[in-house]
Amino acid sequence: MKRLFPLLLMLISTLCLQAQTIDYKGAEVTLGPRALYVDGSLSAAEAAKSPYIFHSFNEAMSHLQDGTREAPMRVYIAPWVYWVDDPDDGQVRRAEPGSSTPFGMVIRCEALQLLGLTDDAHDTVLASARGQTQGAVGNFTMFDFWGDDLVVKDLTMGNYCDIDLIYPRKPELGRKAKYSAITQAQVSFCHGDRIYAENVRFEARLNLSPLTGSKRVLFKNCHMESTDDSLNKCGVYLHCDLDFWGRQPFGSVDTYGTAFLDCDFHIRHDEAVQAVSKGVGRHALVDVRYHTSGRPVHLAWTFRPEEWLRCYQYNITLDGQPAFVGAAKPYNTVLLDQKAQLAAYRLVEDDGTVLYNTWNLLRGEDDWDPEGIRSHVEALSQRDGRDYGNLPTCLDINVREAALQTGGEPLHLEARTYRHLGYPLLGDRVRWRVQPGYERFVRLAPDGDACTVTAVNREDRTQVFDVIAYTETGLECAVQLTVAPDFVEAPTLIRRPVLEIEEGIATVDYAVEMEGRADESEVTWYRCEI
Repeated sequence: MKRLFPLLLMLISTLCLQAQTIDYKGAEVTLGPRALYVDGSLSAAEAAKSPYIFHSFNEAMSHLQDGTREAPMRVYIAPWVYWVDDPDDGQVRRAEPGSSTPFGMVIRCEALQLLGLTDDAHDTVLASARGQTQGAVGNFTMFDFWGDDLVVKDLTMGNYCDIDLIYPRKPELGRKAKYSAITQAQVSFCHGDRIYAENVRFEARLNLSPLTGSKRVLFKNCHMESTDDSLNKCGVYLHCDLDFWGRQPFGSVDTYGTAFLDCDFHIRHDEAVQAVSKGVGRHALVDVRYHTSGRPVHLAWTFRPEEWLRCYQYNITLDGQPAFVGAAKPYNTVLLDQKAQLAAYRLVEDDGTVLYNTWNLLRGEDDWDPEGIRSHVEALSQRDGRDYGNLPTCLDINVREAALQTGGEPLHLEARTYRHLGYPLLGDRVRWRVQPGYERFVRLAPDGDACTVTAVNREDRTQVFDVIAYTETGLECAVQLTVAPDFVEAPTLIRRPVLEIEEGIATVDYAVEMEGRADESEVTWYRCEI
């Protein structure tokens, strides 16, 4: 209370005296059609003194107009708990026709910025308390944003269907969890590009969905609480801390992967394994610290890793000790410690300062630079003679699995390198190799980024192994091949087969000249009348 009322009194005083201005982090902001102010502590009468002041967040959202990257639509939000959906309304929420998801609010606005007024994200809370079968039919989601250049800063987005809302500034605004069973209670979908969240707390459990559906998105200094199937499948997460209440926080993963840079993972459950995702997908973990309070936990990329998968790690610790992710299939993991590929994620400036290369990851085709680090990256590129702003993060092959037979048609493979989120990038030469020990079963004919694979299995048994595409910088991908030998002439019978039928069981006794090969004969049985 001591922190809350002086700030509110100051804001109200400012509004009364100047009517159209507020103080935002030491700067005077003039309110207007693209600068709205929301303060839940104001009465309706106080807010009515200006067309740009609201005591209701929902009412303010009805007065949005499209902004631009140069002149965004800004909404300044004072400390309070704002219920986007009334938790005391007993009506069950249902999806609109044509949708499977019931939403608390659909917001369509270009270049929208939602800005909390303090540096403590706990102070400004956008809340709901519904989930699947718990006040809704379908996976209730608080927000559905439509528009590019969304910015969310210094606030909390929470679905408190199954968790308590604790609000230290004014405890009476808090609320106990509405239900005890964990269900799909989501926070926000986002249909747009160039999405930026800084110092935002995303709170829910199952299917958290922090701005899920967005294209390029940077989460910086954010906190996330989730169980399974919860995280944004293509995000770049920088300086974030995440609480894992489930074994696999990602459901599906974007083809081109995710990146975690200088993040902390807190394992809150008691399971023996912590995976990154349920679906098989690429991830890069750079300077990531797992925390478990000292109990043993096995770290995995996924519970069902496939041969083609390659994920990247650098400086991973588990309770302060070096750790390896994906030991069940260690070839799924590429260690970046001595790889030039590390520069796609992490650079070191002249004074030893670590610079995480978010410009390279997020620049796309329009040079989006949410952190404003382009000049630093270009200076380091000039220093080292390498373009650090144009490095791929994904190597993909057109085939994941294939079957070949000696004497049959060859297999044509094509590999391509991509920047984050699938922007094609030519440059790094792709090379090809066969899994060690299986080189004699295929012949490779590389041709740039392509490779023709011909089966030359001269032995009797079918072999299963990988062909690996890689770059000298450290990118990898693989194809699992099943390579069968050629058909051979039937062997010569040493003696005539003898058929015996006894107690309803037929057996055949035969002998063939195998010339040292194993007998892999197929016996086909027929029944006929003679």
